[in-house]
Amino acid sequence: MNYNIGFADLFIRFVIGLMIIIFKINGDIPAGIWSVVLLAVAIIFIGTAAVGKCPIYHVLGISSKRDAA
Repeated sequence: MNYNIGFADLFIRFVIGLMIIIFKINGDIPAGIWSVVLLAVAIIFIGTAAVGKCPIYHVLGISSKRDAA
């Protein structure tokens, strides 16, 4: 598999996704459509961080991963 997410990008995605979920659990994000949208974003961020591949990066030809020398 061709990974296209570097470590810094992966870490930031995971932390942001985790923070959104923690804020939702604590009740800091009120219920509503934006709550559902934020949870979807959190799941996508954590999922792409876990896999190491971003479909949008693939389509745009972007990679934040350094090439191994």
